[in-house]
Amino acid sequence: MENDTAPKRPGKARRILRGLFLTAKWLFVLLLTILLTAGLIFKAPWKVNTLLTILIITPTIIPRSIRKYIYLTYALVLITLTIWIFLPEDDEGWEPYVFKDELAALEAKRHVPDEANAAIVYNRLLDNYDFDGFFGHSMSDCLPEDASDYARNVAELQAIGGPEADVEETIQTLLEATQFEKCRFEVAYSLFVMDNQFEYGMALTQWAVLLANSAEEDVLCAQVDEGLAKYEAMLQMANHTYQQLTTLDFLKAAAIEGTAIDGLNKIIMSGRLVEEQLLAIEKKLTSGGFNWQSDWTSLLDHEKLTTKNTLVFPYEMNQQGDSRCARSPSTLLYLADSPDEEIPCRALLKTVSVFLWLYW
Repeated sequence: MENDTAPKRPGKARRILRGLFLTAKWLFVLLLTILLTAGLIFKAPWKVNTLLTILIITPTIIPRSIRKYIYLTYALVLITLTIWIFLPEDDEGWEPYVFKDELAALEAKRHVPDEANAAIVYNRLLDNYDFDGFFGHSMSDCLPEDASDYARNVAELQAIGGPEADVEETIQTLLEATQFEKCRFEVAYSLFVMDNQFEYGMALTQWAVLLANSAEEDVLCAQVDEGLAKYEAMLQMANHTYQQLTTLDFLKAAAIEGTAIDGLNKIIMSGRLVEEQLLAIEKKLTSGGFNWQSDWTSLLDHEKLTTKNTLVFPYEMNQQGDSRCARSPSTLLYLADSPDEEIPCRALLKTVSVFLWLYW
């Protein structure tokens, strides 16, 4: 009778399945614990850490009678997100999130009238340049190894300005631009809208080397005044670049300024200059450049705004001031390197927005 009333032991197959289930469960918990530990150490977003914590305590600490309701909640959330991902949506009026008020204040503070803005003259040259072609192929690659720096620089100028680019006309345009005191290019307010900054920065560096090589040729031909004028133009070009008040422009300006000072130093050490020319150089060197006391705070303001506009890239906004996680094609084009890139399907965009929300 005792044998008939004793509970039956589960079959061997069931015991194996139960063992496998428990093993998989604790391996899953162990993996989540490792991820949570890494998240705490490396300061992962709180939403991710919270989700990992809930997934760990549900199968371990929460009573078995309540677990089914938590799992049901997980399932409902997952089903809701899946339905939402495949629902059609109206994207009209949504655009990348930008701190517009701060950007408008910065642009107003930096505004320079066109008639007094050297950037207008620089842009006359930039409008005809093909920077994509320059990266794809440089005419200087076709030059012999013993080509002079001037010849190589002219070839590189023609690689972005086209084979018909006139070197002397370019130099005269640069000398015209450096007669202006103020220079303001378009504000680069995010790391995703820096194409213009890279282009004018690369062009200014190229032009500075062109002026330096041309000035050196002038000095060798005993045309010291012409050479000095080009070195002074380089110093003014550096001042124009400093005025953009970004870290990238600051570095380019310092490089242009250093190249000009190096050329001037060679002329001074050669003993070819008279006292009036030396005084003019001294005045030029002390009249421009980056003023740490007055310009440092403006540089910080610009960099903070750029950082903020870059960090909010997972979000977009409309004219009413509402915000949402980015999921419209217009925002994707804003983030893409090229507007010709293929736009992923709507479902993929909205799926990515779920992960962006968890991360941001």
